[in-house]
Amino acid sequence: MKSRRLYWVAALVAVLVAAALYFGPHWTVYRMRKAIEARDATALASQVDFPALKESVKAQLMTKMSGLMNSSGLKDGPLAGVGQMLGTGLINQTVDALVTPTGVMLLMQQGKFPAPGTPGTPGTSPPPASKDPSTAPRYALDFLDFSTVEIRARDGLPARFVLRRHGVFFWKLSAVELPM
Repeated sequence: MKSRRLYWVAALVAVLVAAALYFGPHWTVYRMRKAIEARDATALASQVDFPALKESVKAQLMTKMSGLMNSSGLKDGPLAGVGQMLGTGLINQTVDALVTPTGVMLLMQQGKFPAPGTPGTPGTSPPPASKDPSTAPRYALDFLDFSTVEIRARDGLPARFVLRRHGVFFWKLSAVELPM
C-alpha cells in the first residue's frame, strides 16, 4: 500500500516538474508583457540578461559593418583598420546607450530600437502609457532546444527575441535578432 502511494506521489512530482519546465518561458513572457503594458522598466529589467543581450546586438552590428566594408571595397584600403576601430567604438557606445530597460521595452513593443531623441530613449521621458491592452504585442514561443526559446510577435514585428534558461526553472531575455 505504501509503495503504491509513493508511486503516485512520485508521478505527481514528475508531472509538476515537467509542467514547470514547459511553462517557465511562458511565465517569463507573461511577466515581460505585463511590465511593458504597465511601462515598468524596472520589472522588465529583472527579466533581461543585459550583458548577453548587449553582446548579441554588438555581434550583429559588427557583422553588418564588416559586410558593408567588404561590399564597398573599403576593407583593403589604407585606412581600413582605423575605420574599423572607429566603427567598433561607435557600435559599443551606441549599444550601451540603447540596450537599457527603457530601450528594451520599446524594442519589444515596436520591433526595433528607437531613434535617438524619440520618447523613451535614454535621456528622455518614457512614452505615455496606452490604456488599451489590445495594442500590446502578442508573442508566440518556439522551443529551439531544452535551454533556448525564440519569441516572435504575432503582429508581424520584425525582431525576434531569444530567451535562455537561467537555472532550472527561470528564463531571461538573452539575445535579439534585429532586422537589418
